[in-house]
Amino acid sequence: MLIDARTLGAESDFEADLCIIGAGAAGITLAMELLDSGLRVVLVESGGREPDPATQDLAAGDSVGAPLVTLDNDVRLDQTRLRYLGGTTNHWAGFCRPLSPVDFEERDHLRVSGWPITHADLVPYWGRAAEWVRITDADFSVDTWSRRLGLSAPPVDTGRVRPFAFQLTFPTSLGRLYRGDLERAESVTVLLNANVVNLGTDDGRAVTRVQARTLGGNAVEIRARAHVLATGGIENARLMLSSTDADPAGLGNRTDQVGRHFAEHLQIYAGFGIVDSFDDLVGMSGGEVTITEGRHAGATHGAKFGLELTDEHVRSEPTTGLEVQMLPGTFPTASPLHDDGATTADVAAMLARAGPAPTGAVYVQAL
Repeated sequence: MLIDARTLGAESDFEADLCIIGAGAAGITLAMELLDSGLRVVLVESGGREPDPATQDLAAGDSVGAPLVTLDNDVRLDQTRLRYLGGTTNHWAGFCRPLSPVDFEERDHLRVSGWPITHADLVPYWGRAAEWVRITDADFSVDTWSRRLGLSAPPVDTGRVRPFAFQLTFPTSLGRLYRGDLERAESVTVLLNANVVNLGTDDGRAVTRVQARTLGGNAVEIRARAHVLATGGIENARLMLSSTDADPAGLGNRTDQVGRHFAEHLQIYAGFGIVDSFDDLVGMSGGEVTITEGRHAGATHGAKFGLELTDEHVRSEPTTGLEVQMLPGTFPTASPLHDDGATTADVAAMLARAGPAPTGAVYVQAL
């Protein structure tokens, strides 16, 4: 069921087996997994069914370090997350692909690297995750998707760069997709417009209570046997740092690591490649497929190929990763060639000279 916390009394209490904080991709997926478990679940969401400017303002903050930009425009911190049912899936482009083994490994050329879990620890769960995000399955092999799409992958495999396949769930808000299921669920209570302000603890280690407030001042306390933080990399850290019942440094922050080492999805606008025909872009156009079984049988989604650095190259070189997409674009006929590479100023000058008449060109974006 869905409950608007603004309609509750000045003080309300809930008891549950599990309290999940954040009704975005992770929180909704976990709640849906537990619908028939017999467990009492409370799913707490800062926003409501639709966006609200006053609630969204709670995501504001200062961004320090490397600037966050998209298409050369600065991005505010509050633009990166959305605080209403479905969370950031409400503006997710829908790109899906698995992590690689190298993503979990220690690398000598990185100051901080390595994870306490491995690639193998996650593999058993990817099939179920694929169904919840409405893609075909967890098979991302190039051969499989060449067969399914009837397309050849890009003919590039140098030992350093190779093709890869990714699936696209056409813009999919999990809030809209699963709201009906959550409304009908008897074992899951979704508390909307409830902003968690404190993770209560008595010993600084175990969370015993979750305290939330509406913007109007109503207080809600949830006590559960277990708690899950599912508000994303930024908000999880902010909430832990602001929960100071047992430690002024914040919950779980005795070693001053909460909120450290965050990395945004880096984007590098790499340049332009000239081709005689877009037909030469083998495999870059992608296609659509229909899901044949499971909860979303009959739904369609997309799939495409791209280029990436191989794991072997990433292990041996101080490079954190690269993906390349090739997108149709325009380029002025009289632009000079830069055989030895182009500087940012060179690219700016070329763009300034760009005329209205397009020629065959490709815009290369490294992600």
